[in-house]
Amino acid sequence: MKRRSIAFYENWRFAKGEQSGAEAPEFDDSGWQPVILPHDWSIEGPFDEHMEGGTRNGFLPLGVGWYRKRFTPPALDPEQERLWIEFDGVYRESDVWLNGCHLGTHTNGYLGFRYDLTPHLRREGPNVLAVRCDNETPLTSRWYTGSGIYRQVRLKRSGRLHIPMNGVFVSTPLVELGQAAVRVEAEAAHDGAASRLGRLQVEIVDPEGRPVASAAACAPVGPGAVHRFVTELRLPFPRLWEPDTPELYRAVVSLGDEAGEQDCCETAFGIRRMEFSAEQGFLLNGRKLFLKGVNLHHDYGCLGAASLPRAMERRLAAVKELGANAVRLSHNPHDPALLELCDRLGLLVYNEAFDKLTGQFNGYRAPFEETWQKDLAAFLRRDRNHPSVFLWGVGNEPVDAQIHSPDKGVGLVGRMADFVRAYDSARLAACALYPSRAGGVRPKEAGYGASEPPELAFAAGVAGYNYTQGFFGGDHEKYPQLRFILSEAAVNGELGGWFDYSQDFVAGHFFWGGTDYLGESFGWPNKGWFKGLIDLCGQRKPFSYYVEAVYSKRPMVHIAVYDPSPASSIYWNDVELSWRGMESHWSWLGCRTVQLATYTNCPEVELRLNGRSLGLRRLADCPRMLMEWEVPYEPGTLEAVGYQDGGIAAVHRLETTGPAEGLLLLPDRELLAADGQDLCHVRVMAVDREGRTVPGVQPEVRFRVAGAASNAGVCSADMLSGESFRGDHRTLCKGEGLIILRSTLSPGDITVEAEAVSLKPARLFLQSVHPPDAAE
Repeated sequence: MKRRSIAFYENWRFAKGEQSGAEAPEFDDSGWQPVILPHDWSIEGPFDEHMEGGTRNGFLPLGVGWYRKRFTPPALDPEQERLWIEFDGVYRESDVWLNGCHLGTHTNGYLGFRYDLTPHLRREGPNVLAVRCDNETPLTSRWYTGSGIYRQVRLKRSGRLHIPMNGVFVSTPLVELGQAAVRVEAEAAHDGAASRLGRLQVEIVDPEGRPVASAAACAPVGPGAVHRFVTELRLPFPRLWEPDTPELYRAVVSLGDEAGEQDCCETAFGIRRMEFSAEQGFLLNGRKLFLKGVNLHHDYGCLGAASLPRAMERRLAAVKELGANAVRLSHNPHDPALLELCDRLGLLVYNEAFDKLTGQFNGYRAPFEETWQKDLAAFLRRDRNHPSVFLWGVGNEPVDAQIHSPDKGVGLVGRMADFVRAYDSARLAACALYPSRAGGVRPKEAGYGASEPPELAFAAGVAGYNYTQGFFGGDHEKYPQLRFILSEAAVNGELGGWFDYSQDFVAGHFFWGGTDYLGESFGWPNKGWFKGLIDLCGQRKPFSYYVEAVYSKRPMVHIAVYDPSPASSIYWNDVELSWRGMESHWSWLGCRTVQLATYTNCPEVELRLNGRSLGLRRLADCPRMLMEWEVPYEPGTLEAVGYQDGGIAAVHRLETTGPAEGLLLLPDRELLAADGQDLCHVRVMAVDREGRTVPGVQPEVRFRVAGAASNAGVCSADMLSGESFRGDHRTLCKGEGLIILRSTLSPGDITVEAEAVSLKPARLFLQSVHPPDAAE
């Protein structure tokens, strides 16, 4: 079998700004920057306090960028074969040329697309691909978008009879005890001059790689036609996809004719049954499952929007540490590779296509009514095979529609929900609602407390409530047919209303936000949202352990000390957001007493200071599982011990640090793959003689990276910093920062050095090796 998919991320060249004539093959790009995709050029900066829409885009630059690549295509017969190029995402409006011939324009930067290269390929000499990315239009999203070819690119090879992009749909219409039905729908497109007899072969492979079922079908496919094959296979005693056991099967689909195989693809899928119930919330495989989730935006801190697998893995691992079993991918199509990871990790996905139901994602070139069907169809076709996807989000807080339109958005959202059902009858649609109520009444307006549900609550299959969990009980009692999910809950001292409603009939609870992210800031010099559970470096904040206490079954205890400074609050989008600073350290010189919380799910916690017991508390006696203490401060060791079933189940310890004496580099891995895609996240810490992070110091650290990796970005948790994410230095925040290394295409040794004034420098040695599939 000929190799059908070829990675296409190497040996690109990039230039920022308009480049007249750069689509021409003979254009001189020798002065352009060599890059490996994915690539986001906006993250390089500089920050601009005065840019239009700066609060939304993290004050990072917009503009135009160009990419070019010379390549030799695989040998093929243009009369019988096709060579395609597929982009998973280019932000934002892209134009693509091959050898000076314009292939097309794509305007939604969050969705993938492909072009047929065959008619314009040169058999001899190099071929030149040029891509122009236009992200000059401000306000195309309310968060940091990134710019450029920020997702993966590949070549795909097929015959003239081929499977279109995302042309295979695998569903499980029957899942019951002892058997499952697997339905495979595959499209066959033919661009030849004469009719062909299409032959479809389907093989189902189990999680161990063993073939367990097969089917075949034949049908004539005429010139210019698309035929849809439908096969159904029965599997005895299937292994079900569950969060704890995310079993993945594969459907291997081969399309051929009398001349042999013309195209093939493999589709991972899971066997599971999902259901929303007005009485029980969400059910998976016939059992109620309360969805414990967080909201995620698509940037990865100092990497920007460049979607690299290791960054995704690290983020989702941190989310799972919270005890979460679900994520809401807000408020745009995320990288398809992220959904593949969710499939493998057992994280359920609330998958969202649009934000405000405006023309923002297409640069306001056309009204939303003219573009949503095309974009929603592409989104559904792309992601409908993922077993992790449990709900299709068609919009988020559409203020203009929900409050200002004559029908309060009911007509539009109703049509979108019907559109979803036509593509995927097994899953429902939801619209996450602005915290206004019927008639557009808002929280500070008269009658809000006794108001009716917003009209949009009745328009889609599931009503997504943002920050209005207090209405669940009354709305459920009056309208028992409604199905609810808390699509956004505040990260605050009240735990986002976790204790304020019955989980019996609500599907799930999703905190905003799971992580800090760039954009949507409260104003300069803040570069983004800083109220997430995980900071910009990927480190958990103390409050995240409160979430873990209610989300996780694993015994845990964590000490979070309240900052002596007063609590803060802001009224944001009709929601009162409040927060109080917390730290998990025991260096509070100058404080006579400190207030703290021990977040736990253990029945009892004992607090010890320098070996002395300060008392034992029962969790049952603590309203909202909030166990608070006032403790006299003395240097030394503070220890929280969680007890369960008569024994010690969890321990958390804080120690007073000495003065900072040196730097420490702590990598998350020591071996990288030499493929230009792998990453190593290296924490850098100012430490005392015992190697403990000293929270009160903020030295500027300078980095040197040599060998088979490059400096892909530096950052700290400080959202106010004006330092470049792509610099060779960074000021630590609370004694800590991060440098991310990206592998090159060559194996070898990697050296990282870090130094700061008055601190002992640190050096780290890593290695990059050929990836296991390098020989394929």
